[in-house]
This record gives sequence, structure tokens and C-alpha cells, in this order.
Amino acid sequence: MGLPHLRGRKRRVFCEGLSGSARRSIVSNHVESAEKIWVIGGGQFGLRAARLLSRDVPAPTITLVDRRSLSVNDEHFEIVTGDGVSWLYEHLSPDARVSKIIPAVPFHLAARWLQAQLGNARQTWHQQTIPEWLLDRFPHPFLTADGSVALSYADFLCPPDCEEPEGYCTHTGEPRPTPLHRYVETVDCPPYHVLVLRSRQFGPGVGGFYPEDLWNLLARARKYRERSLLIVTACSCHGIATLLCPNGLPSDIPLDT
Repeated sequence: MGLPHLRGRKRRVFCEGLSGSARRSIVSNHVESAEKIWVIGGGQFGLRAARLLSRDVPAPTITLVDRRSLSVNDEHFEIVTGDGVSWLYEHLSPDARVSKIIPAVPFHLAARWLQAQLGNARQTWHQQTIPEWLLDRFPHPFLTADGSVALSYADFLCPPDCEEPEGYCTHTGEPRPTPLHRYVETVDCPPYHVLVLRSRQFGPGVGGFYPEDLWNLLARARKYRERSLLIVTACSCHGIATLLCPNGLPSDIPLDT
């Protein structure tokens, strides 16, 4: 059962500029909340996550960011129209008032945010396609449109409301292998350095991370500025991997180098 309907006067504000270009429209009801949640992506999965969290979290304020103009009538939500990566880059600071971040976009949000954070006037970073020789080291790899690789222990369609129980699979009831976020840390793939961001379970079928998880990822990445980084966001069963390279460093380097 959902929370009682909160009363509050809505206000729609238009302002210019997400990275100086995108226009955002924010619907706000000024209801104070202990929980500030950002959902990046307002498609099917983002809306489901936002609605589930608005039901299960006491009096949340949920910011829903999408490139499209969304028509969502819910007093828990602030609707932002703009690029999700640019918005996250601009608004996530160490003292930002946000408790959880939910990625719900068709690309690797954490890797894109990290790429933006690492880039500066002296060093640029770009994404490279993960080489084929590396794919065999991951379970059921699937190359995505932008060159990232989706990973999964499952060779079936998982239930959308999986609660990620400890030690066994919701669908099969069988014991689960080593949690994927731990397994990928053990993968030896020189010359790349693997950095893992754990996707945490915030609700049935809803994964995300805390702001400090992203800052810790950035701090670790800054220690390896001269190496290509394989960035993996993963929960116990599924993940996505993206290869980031500094200053045009090639990605497909033979194993014997």
C-alpha cells in the first residue's frame, strides 16, 4: 500500500542551461524529506524505480532526470528535462543533498560520469570497445551499442522484482556463484586496471549506489591516470563494463605486452 497522498502546492520553473545548453523543467512541491533520491533516466525502468521508492521510502523527494519532457503527476517527484550525465556532473558535489542515485539509462552512467570527472586540460579520456580476447573472462558477455559489455550469470530473463537474496538465485533456487561484483575484481586482464562499483539493492529489482560510492571510485581512478581502466558496475548477478583510456591509449593490446 502506498503512502498517504501528500498535499503541497506545485511550482514549475523553467531555466536555461544544463552544461549551458539544455533546458530543464522542475516540478516541486516543497515537501521536506529525509530521503533525497536521484533517478537518472525516466523510461520504463526509471519510472518503475521512482514509483517503487516513493512507496517504500517515508516521504521521499525523488528527482527524475530524462532527455524527454516527462508528464508525471506525483508530488514526490521533481522532473528535470536534460542530459543525465551532464546533470549528474553538475549537481553531484561532496556536499550534495542526495542519499541514493539510481541509474536507469541505456548506457554505463557511472563510467560516463567518471570520464567527465577525469578529463581536464592536460588529459582527456575516451571510451574504447572492449577487445574480444577479454570477453571470455566474463559470464555471458553481451556487447552493447556503445562498446560497453553487459555481464550476467543468468542465461534467462530474471524476475523484475528480484530482491537479490543472499546465496541463491530467486529464479532457479540454486546456489549463486561468487557475487559478480566480487568475481570481476579477481579477473586478471593486463594491461588494464579493473575498478568495480557495487550496485546496491535499494528495492525489489532496483539497483543503485550511494554518492560516496562514486567519489570513492573517482579517488581510486585518479591513482591510475596513466593506465586504461576497465570500469565495472555490478550487483551479485549482473553488471556492465566499460573501457576508458587516457590520451588515445589503444585498447586492444596483446596479452604478451
